[in-house]
Amino acid sequence: MSYNHTHNRNEICYVHAVNPSQLWGLHVYPLAKPVPQLVLQFVLSIGINYGLHQLCQRFGQPRFVANIMTAFIFSPSLLSRITPWLKELLMPSTSFTILKTVANLGLLYATFIQSLQAYPTPISHCRTKMLYLSFFVIVLPFTIGCGLYLWIIKKEAKISYTPVIVSLYWGTIVTSTGFETLTPILTKFKLLCTRLGQEALFVGLLNNFCTWGLINITLSISTFLDNNNQFKSVDVGGTTVVLLFMILYTVLCCFAIKPVIFKIATDVPEGENYSSFVVHMILFLVLGCGIFTDYIGSHFIFGAYIIGRIIPPGILANTIIEKMEECVDGIMMPLYFMVVGIRVDVFNILHYKHAWVIALAVTTKVLCTLLIGFFCDVSLVDGFPLGILLNSKGFLPLVLLIIGHERRILSGETYTALFLIILLSTIVVEPIMSVICKRIRKTSQSYDQRNLQGVDQVSEKLRLVTCIHSIRNIASIINLLEISNITVQQPTSIQVTHLIELVGHAPAMLVEHESEESLFWNLSSKLFCYRARTESDRLIKEFNEYKDHHDNSTSSLKVFTIISHIDTMHEDICSLAEDKQASLIILPYHKQQGVDGKLEDTNMEFGGVNQNVLNMAPCSVALFVDRGLRMTSISSSSDSYSDDEQGCEKIQIAMVYMGGPDDREALTYAWRMAGHSSVNLTVIRFVEGDQVIIVDQPVDYLNLSCGVDEIENLTTSAQKAKDIQVDDQLLMDFQEKTSYDRSICYREEVVNCAGEIIALLREMHHNFNLYIVGKRQSRLSSITLGLGGWSECKELGPIGHILVTFEFTSTASVLVMQQYTNGFSHRNCMDNKDNNEKENVTIISS
Repeated sequence: MSYNHTHNRNEICYVHAVNPSQLWGLHVYPLAKPVPQLVLQFVLSIGINYGLHQLCQRFGQPRFVANIMTAFIFSPSLLSRITPWLKELLMPSTSFTILKTVANLGLLYATFIQSLQAYPTPISHCRTKMLYLSFFVIVLPFTIGCGLYLWIIKKEAKISYTPVIVSLYWGTIVTSTGFETLTPILTKFKLLCTRLGQEALFVGLLNNFCTWGLINITLSISTFLDNNNQFKSVDVGGTTVVLLFMILYTVLCCFAIKPVIFKIATDVPEGENYSSFVVHMILFLVLGCGIFTDYIGSHFIFGAYIIGRIIPPGILANTIIEKMEECVDGIMMPLYFMVVGIRVDVFNILHYKHAWVIALAVTTKVLCTLLIGFFCDVSLVDGFPLGILLNSKGFLPLVLLIIGHERRILSGETYTALFLIILLSTIVVEPIMSVICKRIRKTSQSYDQRNLQGVDQVSEKLRLVTCIHSIRNIASIINLLEISNITVQQPTSIQVTHLIELVGHAPAMLVEHESEESLFWNLSSKLFCYRARTESDRLIKEFNEYKDHHDNSTSSLKVFTIISHIDTMHEDICSLAEDKQASLIILPYHKQQGVDGKLEDTNMEFGGVNQNVLNMAPCSVALFVDRGLRMTSISSSSDSYSDDEQGCEKIQIAMVYMGGPDDREALTYAWRMAGHSSVNLTVIRFVEGDQVIIVDQPVDYLNLSCGVDEIENLTTSAQKAKDIQVDDQLLMDFQEKTSYDRSICYREEVVNCAGEIIALLREMHHNFNLYIVGKRQSRLSSITLGLGGWSECKELGPIGHILVTFEFTSTASVLVMQQYTNGFSHRNCMDNKDNNEKENVTIISS
């Protein structure tokens, strides 16, 4: 570049062209120009990263492992040693400036997208000792990581910087936990809804926050160098000023920028999308804030992270993620990991002491977790896998490595050692957890109370898991729980789960809410997340009021939020039910009654979730179709509650009984409800008449293509006789124990065809508020075969579908029961099927 100053005019001439004007006729190699070099580097980084990502998926490794392996491939350890000429051809030194500039731009927006995806709500209910565990699991590895450099590495590293500064980089990287890497591992091994998964999420979330704090403090301290780029002493005054400006920037974003963004996010009418101008302005704001935080002495990723945190999750955040995620993660970030790998040279540390230090640093987090867990009453069975999970790293330590090397704080040896620590700490998590989870499943003791029939109402506690799709389900679920007769004499443990669909590649989470006054919940939702507060506050408030009204020493109620992808949400529900040893899962139907009386698809995506839960549930399942079930006042027969029944409208419940495990489960639940003082129960048994044709061979009366129900409905004469005997015995016990109860009525109707059943149901449809029916009828006859033609909604069964169809004018709610049975388990059938077809139901339309 040359300058020519003439007559107050500056002329700037570039010596080299940005790219060749033509390929032929010029004796210039095309790849020697900056733009072709950058394009080639893009192509190589994207292609290699995509191939490694597909390979890692086969071995169960997270995407982060593919990213750091991409960095290793472009490192001098591999590329320069094998083909030095290829390294100079693909990545010449003259291209590094442009390469790092574009890579840092990708890092800026990758940090912004990650902060948008990260749900800020922490797990607010945990044992007190877990707080101590979280604190010491952060402090102790940080201290040991600093000591590894101060006591060992400093003796051999040929640098003259202040050891304390470099040790901060060591300690921060050793103690860090990659939350974006942790949650996919928990989801894969179905640990998200277990106690181990909750503890790992709790500690990992706090560790992630502390990692951000340590990185900002470390960067603030290491900002000030002398003229020789060396640390003579820590500039306390300068560091304090940087931290003060970072705090002021955070306050400015929360109280000045956040209200403006929130107004923009809420001004768009429902169903409409945001204009491209709004998205572009927010992306421009991210870029400006990154420049500002870099100017005040911090790093540009801090500015992007805070902007992402103040944008409320919802349509605006989802729109930005959908427009940016694939471009940033799939195109721009591979280039950044190429930059990370350029400085890694394993051959510089091939001697005994470095290998020993690296091995110790990799195992530090696990050993510290075991040691601290011993004093916090965490068993070895939970402590070891917890330490392995917390040892996984994210991309933040890599960012710290790059910054430390650019500021000439980390030498090449130190940089490579820390890179290997990050790689080994993350890559060993998946294989070790695979072995641990297999042993846990083999040694875990299965519980017996997997259905309502197996629960003794007097001596055993009934354990329920109830799911909430939206706010519209809250009142109906509370009313259903109210008539379930939860008393001191019949204790119940209720796990209420609010299901939220996760968008993009954000990590799934399980949030347990102790109360709406939780410090963690209020702080996080007020500072960062409006949607979490508006959607979950009402749920927590309503169920806390219900809990206070029914407060007794024998029953309990907890509220959870499951934030997961639709395709895997059923796994989280089933894992939670198994971990809590539930006997029944209550699911709201994905259709709700509209103004005209028709059922509308208000939550169509949850139809597939319900179907998958029915197929894989570890216990019985109840599917609740709400059509206006309400209680005008609350009362109970228990002395612990109000006995004032004046003005209380009786709830009329009908239980349709035809025989089979599902009908027996439905009768058991209806019998329990009959103990409520506001409930009148009528049990209607349809008895087969003389004209009924009995079918002895296996018949798939539901005509399902998957074959699961065909296996379940295989009947033989011996099985049929045993089934009839169990049905008769249950009905005999029911009639004997309820014969003097005026609120319970039992009647039998003789039917000869399916049409007679439908006609009888039509006659009584105005008499009841709630129908309780079984999903399947195992006794095959011309009646059940005829009902199979009505079963368009497979999850409701034939009787349930008849009761909720529009042609059937009843407005009564319907509860469809499916009993968990060991002999014909849906779960076993689906497990066998999944070995051949790796496919889940996502949407069921009917």
